[in-house]
Amino acid sequence: LYNIYQQKLLKKNGYYQLTIESIEEFLNLVRPDKQNLRELMTYLKFFVEPQKNIDLGPLGLVPSPPPTISDEIIFRGHANSDWFLTPSFFRGGNIGYHISPRDILKKEYENLIEFQKLCDLTGVQIPADSLERRTKQQGIINRFDSEFSGDFWHDDFIEIGAFAQHFGVPTSFLDWSRHILTACYFASMGVMDEYSKSKKLADHFSIFILNNKYLNHNHIRNIEPPKSLNNHISHQQGLLTLTKIDTNIVNYLDGINNRSTIDKDLSLESVLHFYQVDHLLLKINVPAILAYELFDYCNSYNFNACNLFRGINGTVQHFNDIKTYERFRHKFE
Repeated sequence: LYNIYQQKLLKKNGYYQLTIESIEEFLNLVRPDKQNLRELMTYLKFFVEPQKNIDLGPLGLVPSPPPTISDEIIFRGHANSDWFLTPSFFRGGNIGYHISPRDILKKEYENLIEFQKLCDLTGVQIPADSLERRTKQQGIINRFDSEFSGDFWHDDFIEIGAFAQHFGVPTSFLDWSRHILTACYFASMGVMDEYSKSKKLADHFSIFILNNKYLNHNHIRNIEPPKSLNNHISHQQGLLTLTKIDTNIVNYLDGINNRSTIDKDLSLESVLHFYQVDHLLLKINVPAILAYELFDYCNSYNFNACNLFRGINGTVQHFNDIKTYERFRHKFE
């Protein structure tokens, strides 16, 4: 499979890109009952990274064997291929000035404490909530300026951050799924929603595939919170990534170039490019006009709002999705 697509794979800053023009070819590539994408990502790493020879002692060095198709991969869908993998906390021009990792982390901690207080006002149950954890959180904030040393997120903020993310609060997390059709649903429905609002059709939508096995967890951490109090992440087979924005990255993007940080500077693509592991991320672009056909495919396997959101919210969302889909299909079929 790698040999088939090798000529079409384009190296970009932070990822490899593959453009597919037909829905038939795309569906054949991403079919869950095959190992196509897992195989492609495994071999992409194998051929891009220099492979070390194996030392057999008296027998000398021998080439390393071809890889087994074992890499864990996760998926995310975007309605527009121009969009970067930028967490919601950094979108919309909110960081159009010079910032530091200290500023980023402290502000987000303060946001999450404010979110917890608002949950109290509305009687919302927070996962793993306790007086002990809240006391620790406030202590972290009180000592933040004197004790911050560029560390990753503190564990006492991880779970509330994941909870807030799944209810629309801007955070540094990115949503992913272990199932390709979840990503396909969000991408295809996103195309049709965007067109319904703006009457403008993007050139392509994108499906991102991340090789989860070889991430350096000192820089990019996988977050998989308990799912019992979060139906969204459970039904969507979801998990999150959290990226450490350290001083080296900010200086590399800001100081040397002598310019203000922009949204895409803090994207996952920029971080992977900085650490020279571009081959861990594949971006597949598909013509946006094919979105309704992909939605058909997802819906036929029950990957729709009823299944992914459940309850009355899922029912209403699916009803609205079908109406949006029918208008889009009538326009472009």
